[in-house]
Amino acid sequence: MDRTDLIAYPEDRVRFFRDSGFWRDETLTDWLARHAEARPDHPAIVHGEARLTYGELALHAERLAAGLAGIGLGRGDVVALQLPNIP
Repeated sequence: MDRTDLIAYPEDRVRFFRDSGFWRDETLTDWLARHAEARPDHPAIVHGEARLTYGELALHAERLAAGLAGIGLGRGDVVALQLPNIP
């Protein structure tokens, strides 16, 4: 799979999401790092009684990134995730 296999949004939808502030020129990694630095002890994920702060979530993301790097993946590589459909 390469980037040409990804489905592009119609230009009018892209403009709408960007103009509305929903889409920004930052990656999920950048967004998480910004929030983890600004509010590391604030809750990022809450599911029932389980909670992860932004700081904890950033640590998990860093560990995942290290694991992916350990198998040869790097910045710019496309990775697909399959996650359970739960809150």
